[in-house]
Amino acid sequence: MIGKKTLDVREVTLTEVKEILEMPSDIEMGFEQAKTMEYSKKMAKLDKETAEEMIKELMSEIPKLNRGKAVKIVDLMPVKKEEIDQIFVRETYSLNDEEAAKVIEIVKKYNKA
Repeated sequence: MIGKKTLDVREVTLTEVKEILEMPSDIEMGFEQAKTMEYSKKMAKLDKETAEEMIKELMSEIPKLNRGKAVKIVDLMPVKKEEIDQIFVRETYSLNDEEAAKVIEIVKKYNKA
């Protein structure tokens, strides 16, 4: 929120964004925050605990994944290699076929949860 002190900087899932925006505040929610809240409510697919569990599993199974990319995978829940490739389009590295297959396997496991 505008005028607030930064307490922490890290990548968060859409579920966490929604949770943060739902916190009580003395400041009225602006247009951007309202739109972000609407988007996060519509697009968040997992609860906070499940999303965090999935991030940890992704990072442990695929060592080259950092938290930012793992969060993006949790938010997008890709089911095709082409979708995974789009997450890495601006990176100097990408996932090979075996790693992409592992991501898809993990996504399918949590998509049913």
